[in-house]
Amino acid sequence: MSYRHHFIAGSIVSPLISKNYWKNFGEINFIATGTNNSIENNLHGISNSGDILFSCKLPLESKLLAVHNTHPEVVIESKNEPGKLNVLDCETQTLITEIRCKKTRTFTGNAVYSKDGSKLFTVEIDKKRRNGFLTCWEKKTGYSKLHEYSSGGLNPVQILRLPDSDILTVANAGDLDIHTRSQHTTPVPKLSNLTFMSEEGDNLETMLLDYKYRSNSISSMNVRADGLIVFAAHATNGSQIYSTLVGVHRVGDSTTIINRSLKEYSQKIKKIIFIPNAPEIALITDYSNQIEIHSLFDGSLKRVKLPNVCDIASDSLVTIATTDNGKLYIISQFNEIVTQSQLFLEDHIIFTP
Repeated sequence: MSYRHHFIAGSIVSPLISKNYWKNFGEINFIATGTNNSIENNLHGISNSGDILFSCKLPLESKLLAVHNTHPEVVIESKNEPGKLNVLDCETQTLITEIRCKKTRTFTGNAVYSKDGSKLFTVEIDKKRRNGFLTCWEKKTGYSKLHEYSSGGLNPVQILRLPDSDILTVANAGDLDIHTRSQHTTPVPKLSNLTFMSEEGDNLETMLLDYKYRSNSISSMNVRADGLIVFAAHATNGSQIYSTLVGVHRVGDSTTIINRSLKEYSQKIKKIIFIPNAPEIALITDYSNQIEIHSLFDGSLKRVKLPNVCDIASDSLVTIATTDNGKLYIISQFNEIVTQSQLFLEDHIIFTP
């Protein structure tokens, strides 16, 4: 019996889950969640050839935030309860515990485990002041709250851990409440930044955009195996138009703006990733009909037409793209697209950050 997937935007990782757990399924390259016609929600393990190797049920209306490094545990957030997270055992499909932030705050929809898996880090925003907070939860004590630190700015949108490192990176979007300005008005700096922190909350470095770019807010970032971070930042030009810059940064180095003259988009950049085994990055926007590939060397641009593309992700070998009409694509060097003939379960898929 054949089924059809309907993919929606999200993000994707190569999970470091216990090999003993996955040994009966094969190598899991990507983790995803999906809702089947609002009847049931599932967690899927996907190979880099596009096969679903593992599935389990999740509560409805939940979004996957993080996957544990060595245990079959996942952190999910209910779309209707942004102040609560659930930790689930995806082997027994049972609730382990609930994590709640203060009533004056909301989780930002992103989380990450420490390198050894003993701690979970979440990012929160004060509902009124928009201050960002990084909170540490200890796994061995049932995810009790250990510490709380400043995220290093306002409106944090994403948190990553540098590969094979205990260094955390928070993308703070800055002040998002500045009213739309005409092109004749001097932009007000939003002070968006990347804040690099230790697990103990020490601020190791703050990457602040040059003054001429400070009207931009960081909206997405991705990290390569060698610790290089790519980020996209946008500034509002009118009520629905965004001008965008793309840059790269490494701890201790200066920031490089890859491309400042990107065309204006009617939507913000939704996802930015590194291309495996190539000095390039790829990005998509909301409701995009193409993937844009930018060279890290000179910012040169090429495009891959893909109607209704809504998500894109890479592991060390392949890049996977999904469209909102239910198709999954395996992309080879962005000069050849292979459409998967297999049709998955009939799900709306969200990939984990």
